[in-house]
Amino acid sequence: MQEFCLLFLVFCFLVSSAMIEEKKEENFSKLSKILVHIITSYEKDYHAAVINNRTDKSVSRHLGNLESVAVNFQDNLLVSKFDNNITYGKGKIDLFIGTVENSVDELNKILRHLKFSRWWNIMMPHFIINGSDNGCKHASTALNMIWQMNILNCYYICFDSEGKPFIYTFNPYSSRAPRQWKIVEEISNASYYLAIYNRQYDRVLLFANLNRTCSFSTFEIIRLWISVSLNTRMNSQPLRIFFSSIVIYFLVMHITLQGDLVDRLSKSKLRKNVDSLSDLRNNYYQKIFTVHDVSTDDFEHENIEIAKKLITTPYSYGMYVKNVIKDPSSVCIAYYNWLWSELSKDEFSENERKSLHLSKYPISTRPRGYIIPANWTLKKKFNNFLMSIDSNGMNTKTEANKFVGTISNLQTSEYVASFKPISLDSVSLFFFFWFAGITLSFICFLFETFDGFKEYILNCIGVSSAMIEEKKEDNFSKLSKILVHIIKSCEKDYHAAVINNRTDESVSRHLGNLESVAVNFQDNLLVSKYDNNIIHGKGKIDLFIATVENSVGELNKILRRLKFSRWWNIMMTYFIINGSDNGCKHAFTALQMIWRMNILNCYYICFDFDGKSFIYTFNPYSSRAPDQWKIAEEISNASYYMAIYNRVYDEDDICKDFYFDRTKYVDKFLMKIGIPSRMQNLQSGLDVISAMKTVFNLSLINVHFLCNTNDHLSTFWKLANKE
Repeated sequence: MQEFCLLFLVFCFLVSSAMIEEKKEENFSKLSKILVHIITSYEKDYHAAVINNRTDKSVSRHLGNLESVAVNFQDNLLVSKFDNNITYGKGKIDLFIGTVENSVDELNKILRHLKFSRWWNIMMPHFIINGSDNGCKHASTALNMIWQMNILNCYYICFDSEGKPFIYTFNPYSSRAPRQWKIVEEISNASYYLAIYNRQYDRVLLFANLNRTCSFSTFEIIRLWISVSLNTRMNSQPLRIFFSSIVIYFLVMHITLQGDLVDRLSKSKLRKNVDSLSDLRNNYYQKIFTVHDVSTDDFEHENIEIAKKLITTPYSYGMYVKNVIKDPSSVCIAYYNWLWSELSKDEFSENERKSLHLSKYPISTRPRGYIIPANWTLKKKFNNFLMSIDSNGMNTKTEANKFVGTISNLQTSEYVASFKPISLDSVSLFFFFWFAGITLSFICFLFETFDGFKEYILNCIGVSSAMIEEKKEDNFSKLSKILVHIIKSCEKDYHAAVINNRTDESVSRHLGNLESVAVNFQDNLLVSKYDNNIIHGKGKIDLFIATVENSVGELNKILRRLKFSRWWNIMMTYFIINGSDNGCKHAFTALQMIWRMNILNCYYICFDFDGKSFIYTFNPYSSRAPDQWKIAEEISNASYYMAIYNRVYDEDDICKDFYFDRTKYVDKFLMKIGIPSRMQNLQSGLDVISAMKTVFNLSLINVHFLCNTNDHLSTFWKLANKE
């Protein structure tokens, strides 16, 4: 027991010690730990620059856990910890971390110090830690200031008033952001926009898009400019082939049509003028002479091939010039003022001077100095005077005046290129790729065209075949096929009862395609095909199908015989097929007779006098129906109303609003409601009307009340009709 108590006390002591230790850590320590977790979790390779003005050892300890701290600046930007590659300019800083307390001016000072150092880079992510209590209240002002310094990727980490850690960022281009980020402030005017987001720090679900870079912003700006975004993927094979051919075509055109082809096929210059060291890499020049007083340190590192061609001999300048004139594959590197002095001598003719070319710019420069007393009082003024003369080009102009004649001869020595004519054989490769690209594009165009018209062509072939097949079938066969298509397309689960008086095998064949034919009645109502569940009373019939010819009496006879059988159900849907020529002329009489038998859902399928297939139905309550149904006839009197609709059979959109609720509106139906004589708390006809509205939730237009309360009968009737 004592050992157990001792262990319990030790456990309590450890817990309390941990809590006390945690209390000692201030906000900066907690936020720096959060920042280290963010960077180490989502940045694969980084070199961070840290400005830490805090003296708290815990902050330094946490930030010291970063694996690649390139530079650790103190307040005076001195480097106390550095990476050699970064320090000597062989790398770059990818992250910047700054710790501030309350003042935004402190952050502004830090960033301006960094801006004028060689570590400044507006493209890298900036992390700002504000460890003061409720430091998030400064987030909006700080992020505004940061954006004014053209910094786009910045994350401001702080505590809110409740002590919860939050991360703030901004977007100056759009209000769109991943769902993890919530807009807390939106600044917008005629010339400025800034959306400020925040999210609570979650160790598990942290950044979903920390790698938001300049490319994201660039594409977002382009999307806003053109108001278009590309959302379509090239899923179809012909579309991929087509766009691939376009890419290949323009690639070939770009390579072929640029000036390199023309320059290669035409006559090259006899001697390419040299204006830079890179021109010496041409294999045309095999000898490069350098005078003994010219240092080769400035151009030996340029290329190994140039170093191999260097020839240093104690020749005079005149000898170098003669070697270059005799051998077009040789080049001389010398001081230009001494070279001009040599060329100005009479030993070179005018033609020899014209065959030479002098580079436009020097390959290297040498400082020029003057000897003056050590403590001369006019030293600074004299230096400024000499630099102003040199910067204005007066020295060059003065020296050039000595060699005006020589310069004029050299300037006229520009070679006038003469090109050989380009023959068809020379550009045959270009025409081959051109023809191949056009052919490939045309083939892809045919693929696209065929893909677009493929369904249309197949439909035309199918329609032609169907028309030939339909010629062999009579009207009943066609309408039974239409009915089967309607039921299979628009009915999910059904059990159909069929009365078929036709002897045509095609009608029986089409109606036999129904998946759930419960009962197939013949003329004498004998069952020839049945479903055991229906026969034994374990199910019900949902559809009734009947085939009639011309007589409405024939339909009346069928329905009355069905009415006195156990299959009768006025709530199911009835389909009547009339396959006679112009059978639609009997639709009005047949539908009136059907409504008199209290059947509401009935569809009458027939041909009109033009041979078009129509579907008729009716509504005894209202003239309202979906747009696909058109009113063919409207019967209305004091005690009776019926609207008869029809629609042309459309195989593709037949199920669109085929079934509709006829009882949704009852504004055309005369409803008779009986009210008992004893109705307490109803003092007038207006109270009765209010009660009826509450019960039935419909308009009281065309509602006839049979009321036995004689005291209120007249008032009630007037108010009811007024409503």
